This record gives sequence, structure tokens and C-alpha cells, in this order.
Amino acid sequence: MPANARIIDVTATPAKRNAGPVSGLFFPFPAPAKPSARQPASRKPLSARMIGFVLQHADLETDLGDGRVALSFSQALLASDRMRARLGFAINKIRRARVIWSPATGSVVGYQA
Repeated sequence: MPANARIIDVTATPAKRNAGPVSGLFFPFPAPAKPSARQPASRKPLSARMIGFVLQHADLETDLGDGRVALSFSQALLASDRMRARLGFAINKIRRARVIWSPATGSVVGYQA
């Protein structure tokens, strides 16, 4: 063995050798920050495909005034086998979706996810 060589413990990784104990366990990284109770959970916006699906298949219209209508799905329609098969896992996202439509201009004014 060369004179400048040293023996190291190969069973312990450098992170485990240098980290301190936390509840009897060794963690190489600090614990992730907990989300604040004040921060709302971020939701991804509706895709153009989802908005188009709501425009084509929505069965509920709610008059919002100013010539605007909110389009959404009834629970009965979402519970049908046809819709469950068509939407799959996206059924939970589309359950909360509302598309704000302006019949006067024929355009989408906004949406709520």
C-alpha cells in the first residue's frame, strides 16, 4: 500500500458520514419546507382541449348577467358510464371546471378550474 493511502469505510456514503442524526435516522438533505396554511393549492389551468370539451358537452348553464353564461357539468352526467369512460382521470378536474361564455360575441370570456 502506498504511504499516502488511507483506509475508508466504503459502506457509509459521504452524506451519511457527515450528516447529523434526526430522530435516530441519518438524512443527507434538510427536511422539505412545509407548505403554508395561507397558500392555496395551485391548480393547473384548463387546457384548450378541456375548454372545448366543456363547450361541446356541458349540460348546465348559469346566467351570470352582462350577457355571460357559465357552462358546467351536472353530477348526473359526470356519473354516467359514458362520461367516465371518456374522461378517465380527468373527470375530477372537469368536475370543478366552469367555462364563462359570451353568446353575444361567441367567445370564451374566462374559466374557473
